[in-house]
Amino acid sequence: MKAILKLFRYSLLASRFYLLAALIASISYFTFDGAPTWVWLSTLGMYFVYGCLGVVVTFHRGLTHRSYKTSKILENVFTFLGTLAGTGSSIAWVNMHMLHHKYSDSIKDSHSPKNGILKMFLLNYNVSNKLTKPAKALIRDRYHLFLHKYYNLIHVLVAITLLSLFGINVLFGFYVLPMLLTAVMSNLVNYLGHSHGYRNFDTKDYSTNSAIAAALSFGEGWHNNHHKYPTSPNFGGHNWWEFDLSYYIIRLIRK
Repeated sequence: MKAILKLFRYSLLASRFYLLAALIASISYFTFDGAPTWVWLSTLGMYFVYGCLGVVVTFHRGLTHRSYKTSKILENVFTFLGTLAGTGSSIAWVNMHMLHHKYSDSIKDSHSPKNGILKMFLLNYNVSNKLTKPAKALIRDRYHLFLHKYYNLIHVLVAITLLSLFGINVLFGFYVLPMLLTAVMSNLVNYLGHSHGYRNFDTKDYSTNSAIAAALSFGEGWHNNHHKYPTSPNFGGHNWWEFDLSYYIIRLIRK
């Protein structure tokens, strides 16, 4: 278990390294080369693949809150896509999010803007060695444990493969830029979802609903609704305008 905890902490730190590297590489890419139109389109498409199918539908609503059940094959495929999003392994992501719910908007909450924007974006690793029940369950799954152990190697191999076989534009359009966009949107949801918007429910934290965040993150912006009913697969629906795209995707894939 100690080795897993070290890898868990390392996965979180490594995810921030990749995002920083992606940011620097992207600035250089646009400065010296420039992106064709199809790169922008592929970035948006892969943002949906990594961000929506991988992180939102699978990491968040499936693996963390167990809001629905789907086939193991589909879960594994979507988990791999979420791994490529660059926000940590499934085990690391699930654990950090459960800690967010447990300590929401307290000093121990790494995702709360109330504790400082820098802390929210970089995360507070002082709480990362506390394993929650959902994370422990994933550790017992060989597939999730494999993705956790070889998180760094997977990213390196994917980057090298795309660059060597298809070139720099494919590397950025299908990997680097979508990964960066997913990370930015994830932090934007946490920021807007605890600082701007309205509240349907009087929860113990500062969670709010943000239509802007919801539109940009496939329904994740209905944050106050989610904190009131964390295991519900539908974050919206409490007002007529609260549309949750991810919920309708879940309806298509759940058993």
